Amino acid sequence: MSDPFSCTADVRLKPGREVSLLRRHPWVYRGALAGPVPAGRSPVRVVAANGRPLGVALPGGSGRSLALRVVAWGEEP
Repeated sequence: MSDPFSCTADVRLKPGREVSLLRRHPWVYRGALAGPVPAGRSPVRVVAANGRPLGVALPGGSGRSLALRVVAWGEEP
């Protein structure tokens, strides 16, 4: 049985777009992403452009500008 809380992918941000997450703002907009959001509703690891882990997020689900919602900061499980 797989762990439903394990991250299925890494989502990288564009350079300089990690500032709001470092201030613990929980939303990540599509314009901040360096690539697409993986399909599905599984948790993803959010990383800065330099590869630094920023947190774990769930897909926004609306298909609009809100791409991710951060649910844990840093490298928390």
